[in-house]
Amino acid sequence: MVTRLPRTCSRAAPRRDADGVWTLRRAGLCALAALTACSSGGSGGPASEAPRAAPDPSRVYAVGRLHETFVDDSRPTAPNGDFAGAPERTLETLVYYPATGAPGGPVHDGAPAALDDGPYPLVVFVHGFTGTAIAYANLLAHVASEGYVVVAPDEPLTSRHAPGGPALLDVHNQPGDVSFLVTAMSRRADGAGPLGGLVDTGRVGVAGHSLGAITTLLASFNSCCLEPRIDAAVALAGAAVIGPPGGRWQPAGPGDAGPVPLLMVNAGDDALVTLPLARTTYGAARPPKALVTLVGAEHSAPFLGAAPWFDVVGDVAVDWFDAYVTDLPEGLTRLRADADVPGVATLEADVPEPIA
Repeated sequence: MVTRLPRTCSRAAPRRDADGVWTLRRAGLCALAALTACSSGGSGGPASEAPRAAPDPSRVYAVGRLHETFVDDSRPTAPNGDFAGAPERTLETLVYYPATGAPGGPVHDGAPAALDDGPYPLVVFVHGFTGTAIAYANLLAHVASEGYVVVAPDEPLTSRHAPGGPALLDVHNQPGDVSFLVTAMSRRADGAGPLGGLVDTGRVGVAGHSLGAITTLLASFNSCCLEPRIDAAVALAGAAVIGPPGGRWQPAGPGDAGPVPLLMVNAGDDALVTLPLARTTYGAARPPKALVTLVGAEHSAPFLGAAPWFDVVGDVAVDWFDAYVTDLPEGLTRLRADADVPGVATLEADVPEPIA
């Protein structure tokens, strides 16, 4: 168990061509092919105008969960194997949120939301190839307990239950799912249902594991499908090894508002998304950025609950979102304690504020 500071404490790899377009070199293709054997067990509208609540950094919450079905009528689901396709994309989605009651207990389906401290920032989480949202239940509940609403879909064609079998290249459509969910949550937050008044979609983080981490990078940094409402990104066991034709890695240039703050958490012994691949992506990103290496870990287990790394994963994700989504500078202070654990995790960081 990693002891956190109190929250009140203040390789061949992808390369760019002359135009900056990411291309899949030999190692990138190998990593992508390996991902096909790995199992992790639309366009957006205007952001919500909900006022920002003053964050309470000392508060930890009980966690509730809802199952929501979101249907994007603006984009189709492609044919896949014996599946004929559909004119829409249907996202069966788990929503984890701060709830009333004593923290630290089990997640309660449909528990009353802790509305008095809301609205809460939104985190969209995308599972790995052949994965499901429920496989990451412990991680999602941890983030929600720290004052976030976490939305985690089962992707239409890359989840374990995809009709026609999981289809890797539907990752091209998943950044659109991220954008659609931000818009859909904004509409639900403005309504009278169980999510009414709960979500501040003016504060948005995105995270994902493996293929979900690639989705995160595409939505945050690739010109094919940038989602401008993203305030911070957390990529777990991911690297920039795939992008749709014409997509470009987009670090900030002159006149840009600035890059999306990027936290990468990669496993030191990952044979699928290797550490050299991760370092290439990290090197191409502009600050603020950080790279946490999980010592001796492999591709999936640390993100699904395996000790001793799992506590690090959950804590550093919250630290990063606290710093760059919720605007709590002490998130960076806690990052050093949570990510620099002898024999478990190491930290590299390039941020404008000191981590000390």
